[in-house]
Amino acid sequence: MVLVRKGFVLKEALNYSSTTLLVGAFDWWKDIDESEEWQAGIYYTLCAAYGLVSLVALVQLLRIHLRVPEYGWTTQKVFHLMNFLVNGLRALIFGLYKSVLLIRPKAFVMVLMDLPGLLFFSTYTLLVLFWAEIYNQARSLPTNKLRPVYYVTNGFIYFTQVCIWVFIRLSQSPAAVEAANLFFSIISFCAALGFLLYGGRLFVMLRRFPIESRGRQKKIYEVGCVTGICCTCFLVRCFVLALAAFDGDADVNVLDHPILNLIYYMASFETLFDISVVEEFSSSTRIKEEQSLSKEQQASAGSWTPPPRGWLKVNVDAAHRGSGTAAAMVVRNDVGKLIWLSSSLLSCRSALEAELEALRWASELAEHRNWRNIIWEVDASEVAKVVCSTEEPTNWFTYHKILELRKTFNRADWSLRWLSRVSNGVADSAAKFTLLFNCRLSVDEFNLETLPFGILNLLSVEQTAALNKKFHEGTYNPGSAILEFNTAVGEFTGWRPGSSSDTSDVIEAVVKWEPPDHGWLKINIDAATKPSGYAISMVVRNEVGDLVFLMTKVLESEWRSSFDAEVEAIAWASEYAASCGWTNVLFEMDAKEVVEAALLDGDPENWFSIDNLIAIRRRFSNLSWKLTWRPHETNSAADATAKYSLSNNIFFFVDEFSIDELPISVSLFV
Repeated sequence: MVLVRKGFVLKEALNYSSTTLLVGAFDWWKDIDESEEWQAGIYYTLCAAYGLVSLVALVQLLRIHLRVPEYGWTTQKVFHLMNFLVNGLRALIFGLYKSVLLIRPKAFVMVLMDLPGLLFFSTYTLLVLFWAEIYNQARSLPTNKLRPVYYVTNGFIYFTQVCIWVFIRLSQSPAAVEAANLFFSIISFCAALGFLLYGGRLFVMLRRFPIESRGRQKKIYEVGCVTGICCTCFLVRCFVLALAAFDGDADVNVLDHPILNLIYYMASFETLFDISVVEEFSSSTRIKEEQSLSKEQQASAGSWTPPPRGWLKVNVDAAHRGSGTAAAMVVRNDVGKLIWLSSSLLSCRSALEAELEALRWASELAEHRNWRNIIWEVDASEVAKVVCSTEEPTNWFTYHKILELRKTFNRADWSLRWLSRVSNGVADSAAKFTLLFNCRLSVDEFNLETLPFGILNLLSVEQTAALNKKFHEGTYNPGSAILEFNTAVGEFTGWRPGSSSDTSDVIEAVVKWEPPDHGWLKINIDAATKPSGYAISMVVRNEVGDLVFLMTKVLESEWRSSFDAEVEAIAWASEYAASCGWTNVLFEMDAKEVVEAALLDGDPENWFSIDNLIAIRRRFSNLSWKLTWRPHETNSAADATAKYSLSNNIFFFVDEFSIDELPISVSLFV
């Protein structure tokens, strides 16, 4: 009996000791939860972690925007902006944890704590949307319904959550808090399914790429890691929120649960996969950097050259901005004569895809017309490289387009090569014009006059330069070039040279622009008219020929004659020069009648411009001002800017520091 009694006592003692140890093991948790020092340390640690992620997102956003500002708010930029807001708001809440978690009623605390969670859901379902668009586009599936589904889903979730907040505030019932936690648990589970569905699809699609593809393993690793981390994060959130709905001790939205908050917000991989996804998501914005060429490469690339005899040359280019894309193709023969120019509006997601789609569109048109012996030229080096390469494409987003183009260009009488943008000016200008004005171009050799003046002018210059280079063995002869240019423009407008005396007069007039004397400025003035209005321009250059100032003005007014427009031009330019206080100025015009009328001593005969002519004569009584006539060929800069402004309804205000803003078709003359 004694032994039995002793064994019983011993067993009870052991049970008591085990219970004491178990309770003691959890005392530290309770002590930390009740310690203000530990609470401050944990919440400030969370504040610093989320502040760091918010800063990383902001830096990525600014870096991408400074690198490609012309693309507007792309998916990548919106993603980084939302990441910055979500994590910044979380950092602010944890930094002010005492003020936030002690707010009463509790409904307001839930609003402040749940709002970053909603934004977090929207941010990373945007990544799911991005992947879904990539997958559907790669599989040639429709993508037009994906974004509406994203907007409708997020709108429904926000509306439901607002209703839950209102219900919590009005009812003060614990059931409402449970419903809020369950709702967040459900949407977290749905987000995990979204990542698993489209991340898994992308992962499987990449695994089916040929084994020799460069970058395949890297992309598989990126997509696999991000998918796994995102799924894990949302599943952990789902589990913790579901547990909190039925157990008040698991609530993370209270002050005295700092360890649980630390586990929830850190062990759920939220900050970890924020950083990893921020870096991976921004990698797709590097396409433009890879495609761009240095200025030294462009400068050494030379000008447009005609193809060999019996061949055609097709220049292709694309202009991409935001969601809009325009493609253009220019077909010319072995003497530089235009055969066909066409442009079209497309829908592309990136600059690389736009260039590939432009080449595909142009090659389909050429195949349809059964063109042979073609040299194709593009100014996107990445496009020429991937289409001409025999290696497997590494850009999985444009994988199928690249394979299709390789098949199209696999023929002996077609050749594709890269050239600089300087040599691709006509196609580049046509694509940008189409995108800017949302209008398609379709021009052949018989309706060249329908082209915008800037494109027509550039086309003429390239043809002239090509002919001059061909006939003079590469040396540039200004006189011959101007003659060829006049002949080309004459063909466009219907002008034909008359007798030999006319030709000799033209040859005598072929002189180049000359700088003024030392200490003087030269102002070239011109006007361009059409039935609905006119444009006037002035180009100011110094003694070494450098541009000092260039300005144009476009007015909608029906003038009786070009004479009146030229008078208005010299009146406007001289008034501006007088307001600047300029002295030692030589004014040059190519309108001989206007110069003669301005320098005559008698009363002006043209009553419509009488006030302007009187003002001009008064200003030119200044001995430090001179007005002379020069042939049209020496006034090409003012002429080109006036015509370009009139054709495109554009005002120019350019000095020596902003000359790069001029269109290429105008800058050639300045």
